[in-house]
Amino acid sequence: MPQRSRGAGAGARRRRTRCRRCRACLRSECGACHFCRDMKKFGGPGRMKQSCLLRQCTAPVLPHTAVCRACGEAGREAAAEGEEERLELALMECTICSEIVHPRCLQMGRAEAVINPEIPNCWECPKCKREGRSAKRHVVRPPPASPDPDRLPLDSGAAHVMQRDVWLAVFLHLSSRELCVCMRVCRTWSRWCCDRRLWTRIDLSRRAAVTPSMLSGIVRRQPASLDLSWTGISRKQLSWLISRLQGLRELVLSGCSWCAVSALGTASLASLRLLDLRWVPELRDAQLRELLPADPRGPPEPRGRLPNLVELRLSGLEVTEASLRLVARHAPQLASLDLSHCARLGDGALGALGGLRHCLAELNLAGCPRLTDQCLPALRRCPRLRRVDLRSCRLVSPEACARLCQNPPPGPPGGAPGGGAPRFRAPEEKLLLKDS
Repeated sequence: MPQRSRGAGAGARRRRTRCRRCRACLRSECGACHFCRDMKKFGGPGRMKQSCLLRQCTAPVLPHTAVCRACGEAGREAAAEGEEERLELALMECTICSEIVHPRCLQMGRAEAVINPEIPNCWECPKCKREGRSAKRHVVRPPPASPDPDRLPLDSGAAHVMQRDVWLAVFLHLSSRELCVCMRVCRTWSRWCCDRRLWTRIDLSRRAAVTPSMLSGIVRRQPASLDLSWTGISRKQLSWLISRLQGLRELVLSGCSWCAVSALGTASLASLRLLDLRWVPELRDAQLRELLPADPRGPPEPRGRLPNLVELRLSGLEVTEASLRLVARHAPQLASLDLSHCARLGDGALGALGGLRHCLAELNLAGCPRLTDQCLPALRRCPRLRRVDLRSCRLVSPEACARLCQNPPPGPPGGAPGGGAPRFRAPEEKLLLKDS
């Protein structure tokens, strides 16, 4: 007698489909990731059959062929009136046993279930919770602020005369490589050397690959400054990392791929004070618009995506004045801006930064080939500007810079010109400095 085939709600995991509503589903292919380069439409062989990395759905739904394992019927939540009834009639997939059922068909108390709010129709079913089964998760937790013990135990059973704080004062003078060597001495030193005060800055620049052990080590140390420039970090790795570094103040991603940098579009950037995106390939106006607008799934951010950002480096990018207006709106506290070697910036670039004229102190425009003498008068409207670098700008003349240094800055309305404010000086050709 032939066996009865297992239904779509049986234990085999079903492949979910796109929701067609999230931000990733509505965007187009980037054309730069390794999945896009494999597509035939972009000239590839078409072997991988995978979607663009930037178009991976963030809320995949069950396929329309999914049915309840108990009753064999599809989800009926569309006919429900209230939220409670809708949940009873919806199909739910367990992340542990992969069974798809109606909660009403389980004949068990739904209070024991754990619903996943991030993925539709997903939960840990009451049967698995009652049996004590759980999904395997790799959790990386940072060490405590002051790791135990307070003194170093010796082989004799006594404790070393030096306390932990004295040892940490010694460890502060060691490099990262030397600290890693100290961690191999004993278990106590291994705990002490993970103190976050010893790892305020972590530099992994120019690493060909970022391994999972490196990511776990970064999360355990909780640095305030992280340098990942010119590394092969992926988008998934960077997204996982940033969500676990709540105290991150400085992030350097210069030279990384645009696919990896795009992870910033859905990350929380409110605590960042320095962001380095120099020489990121394929980063233009359209890509910058994806990074700066607020995440539609989160609460509105009236002060912008980068409310505490003080320094932004965009050297070598193909951005225009439209991107600068976006930066001025989302980073209202910006004091230092690096736009050197941005070949598409013209004289209107300084006018696009009008929203930052009361806080901008340093501006690097070196190597911008389209800037001319017409951009210099806009510098006089920034009262806090202390340093402007125009070196290697071929169309900016030294004579125009000298005239800017001779003219007094504009005074307050109704007052005399200058009003005692310091003037620019040029210690080097096309390098303008102002004494505070």
